[in-house]
Amino acid sequence: MISNKIMSKIFQHHKKDLNDRRLLNVLTASNHPGNYVRDLPKKEECIKLIEEYKSMVNDLRWFIKSSYTDDDIESINHDIFTWMNGYPLSYIDRPESEKNNQKKSFQKPIQGYIYFIQSTKGVIKIGRTQHLDKRILNIGLQMPIKPTLIHSFQSNDIVEEEKAIHNQLHEYRLNGEWFKLPKRIIERLKEDFAA
Repeated sequence: MISNKIMSKIFQHHKKDLNDRRLLNVLTASNHPGNYVRDLPKKEECIKLIEEYKSMVNDLRWFIKSSYTDDDIESINHDIFTWMNGYPLSYIDRPESEKNNQKKSFQKPIQGYIYFIQSTKGVIKIGRTQHLDKRILNIGLQMPIKPTLIHSFQSNDIVEEEKAIHNQLHEYRLNGEWFKLPKRIIERLKEDFAA
């Protein structure tokens, strides 16, 4: 079984917090069949276990509604798979170009959408999703003010396309997927990536 230290490093790489109690419960619930055998619990322990599992069910419901996209989950699972197949933790710290060569060997392209969402402060999030309407709704729920979809387009390989756009606009990056783009750049992107 994978250690918490390794899981923590993988989740940090994906800018996710493994220390969230609910997420730990999700991991525990999903890995339950692999747990070590324990002595039979006393009745009081059974009552506690029932309460814990009720909590896990609620945490599984939370996870379904959380900001974890299928793409996030796929990337995290890829890193877990990579580690479990003998690659050292230093794999995570390698340049993306080195990791991409290995990922391509067993990862097929994902079709979906690249989207550009603008906050009320003019900051733009450039992201990817397979389900545009759901993603826009989820982002709207996470932000205190409704974001505006300024552009989107379909892609046959959303992972590579998003990465290429992020690299192209690196000088405008504020943090992660958030950029401060001049209007001329926004207009050029709309032309270059017509819907």
